[in-house]
Amino acid sequence: MKKSDAAIQAQRTLQATERLLAAKVAHDDLIEFAQLMTPDPDEPDNVSASLYKAAPHHRMLAQALQDVESGKCLRLLISMPPQHGKSQLSSRFCPAWLIGRSPWKNLMLGSYNQDFANEFGDDVRNIMDSPAYKLVFQKYGLRIGSRAKDHMVTTRGGKLSFLGRGGAGTGRPADFFFVDDPIKDAKEAESPTIRNDVWQWFTKVAFTRCHAASAIVCIQTRWSEDDLIGRLTDPGNPCYDAEEAAKWTYINIPAIFTDPRDEPIAKALGIEMGQPLWPERFTIEHLASAKRLNPTGFSALYMGRPTPPEGSFYKADMLIGYSSMAELPRNMVMYGSGDLAVTPDKDSDMTCVGNWGIDSNSDLWLLPDLYWERKAADQVVDQLIDFSAAHKWMTFAVEKGPIDRAVGPFLQSRMRERGHYFHVEKFPTIGNKAGRSLSIRGRMAQGRVHFPTFARWWPAAKEQLLKFTGTGADREDDFADMVAMIGQLMDVVMAGSKPVEKTDEKVVCIGTLRWIKQMDEHKRRQDRRHKALAGM
Repeated sequence: MKKSDAAIQAQRTLQATERLLAAKVAHDDLIEFAQLMTPDPDEPDNVSASLYKAAPHHRMLAQALQDVESGKCLRLLISMPPQHGKSQLSSRFCPAWLIGRSPWKNLMLGSYNQDFANEFGDDVRNIMDSPAYKLVFQKYGLRIGSRAKDHMVTTRGGKLSFLGRGGAGTGRPADFFFVDDPIKDAKEAESPTIRNDVWQWFTKVAFTRCHAASAIVCIQTRWSEDDLIGRLTDPGNPCYDAEEAAKWTYINIPAIFTDPRDEPIAKALGIEMGQPLWPERFTIEHLASAKRLNPTGFSALYMGRPTPPEGSFYKADMLIGYSSMAELPRNMVMYGSGDLAVTPDKDSDMTCVGNWGIDSNSDLWLLPDLYWERKAADQVVDQLIDFSAAHKWMTFAVEKGPIDRAVGPFLQSRMRERGHYFHVEKFPTIGNKAGRSLSIRGRMAQGRVHFPTFARWWPAAKEQLLKFTGTGADREDDFADMVAMIGQLMDVVMAGSKPVEKTDEKVVCIGTLRWIKQMDEHKRRQDRRHKALAGM
């Protein structure tokens, strides 16, 4: 039956009333705002029909962002798995909602590059141009001529700026500064240079745009222990500052609740331990597949804990630390080991040279005095000589290829010029990296290797060791290779230091002239063995 004109008018009046009520609620509630901004195209007049479906974790995120808007929280860090709706709510809906509530304020949003930041700006502008938005915030709009996707100005003088990592934002203040995924992918996360660039940009650009009452929000997928969240909140990170860390609220929302540390979040969301965060889109089976395919990546991206706690080739419980120089044993015999880069190219490996002491119990101690830079091998020759002179190396262990190709003649020349000499034990590249690392892993498993956990470089070194697979596919393994070298050297040292049957029955001690002669003889035997293996 055809509706009467009166019935049609009544229905339109009802729908208009419902839209006004929905707009009033959306003015004060971020989730309601997101739902109103995404109407169902099949039911455009039905304000209760929306394409935006809020899960419990979206409501938790929205509440945290509302606390930022109200001034209850001025420093917020959120880590969430990929494809779980964090950017849609925090970097698209939230900026539009915030500037609608305070059109005279200034908001900046930064991401890993300008193109991605522009996408956020374009989405925010489209939201603000929509009829639904103008129904919620009726008193102002965007100025004509100030509607670029990277910079907009409201009719009340408020500014929205969108910049890529490294962008200066010069002269633009921020009452709200949002950082959304400052690291693009695993390749960037594995680069210490990029991680330092992110930190420099955050501290020298983003932070300097803010004043005492500004709110700063960083929401990201975790890639590395040394990412922005790690540097701000991890006491083991060299950039950590306890006073600054106390200002930040950090919420980690994992893809599946298996860790006891996540139980408070699970309870707040009404999710039982062992269950996934968003089962409608990411089932237990799907997450299990993701973990099997890449355990390390799963721990970082999906669980918010870069580097799986158990490690890969090297396990976390093998990394025995010492916390100060006072713990170092006295009268140790000193050695050096290194992984020398052949070229200083930006994407090449770094040169890593360590100083090691072996105590009376045959335990190894790595000193905090470490050289770890991206330079060609011939450029570190003087550093090798400096280390040897300072620590009185008995021997320096290094892979045969790099030192023969890049350092050999220059090292000998500089030794003569400086009047300082040390013995170099060169190991050929035989077998895979896992095989060449077995010796040091065995010592580490027995608790016989000690690392300086107070050293500035330790977080990056620990991360590399725990990510090391030994397959040769590791993008950065210079520190791990340096550690493997000392293990190979200790096999030679221990073999050369065993008592030898002599008529005088004297024990040959490490460091004596007799021991050095035995070392030379053992080296000759090793060289013959290596040549034989290479010819097989």
